[in-house]
Amino acid sequence: MKRLGLSIAGAVFNADSGFDTRDARKVCFNHHLIPNLAQNKRNPFTFLPP
Repeated sequence: MKRLGLSIAGAVFNADSGFDTRDARKVCFNHHLIPNLAQNKRNPFTFLPP
């Protein structure tokens, strides 16, 4: 995407609970993405906004 000059800022990142990690949420934040991640029920340490 970067090589093509396309902006992904504001896009929604959809993923299942396997991607509910600090690193995945950090990547979303750093790239200005909107995370739509199912909460990982085995390790629910991440913050889910209300």
